[in-house]
Amino acid sequence: MITTLEEKIVVGRKTYSCGFCRRTIEKGERHLTQRNVDGADIWTWRAHLACYDAVPSYLDSLGIKLYEVDDYDDTIDPDDFRRFVDNATYDATKPEPDYD
Repeated sequence: MITTLEEKIVVGRKTYSCGFCRRTIEKGERHLTQRNVDGADIWTWRAHLACYDAVPSYLDSLGIKLYEVDDYDDTIDPDDFRRFVDNATYDATKPEPDYD
């Protein structure tokens, strides 16, 4: 079972890949980072802030509740997720969250 040790918003010091859409997180871009552990494995996972915000709506469109998800890699198809975000089928009228 995956356990999140730490979660925070950071500014990228280099380019990374988003854990949801697999697109590039650019150097200097603010993004979410998590330190996760599963058994003896420990890693850093990263995501665009916009992707992180879109996940609940995406899962809802699939009939899945956020609390039912243990591992996003087993639940979210990156190609399908990119189409969802690109088509703005989630509620883009919500105000931007204040991460500060």
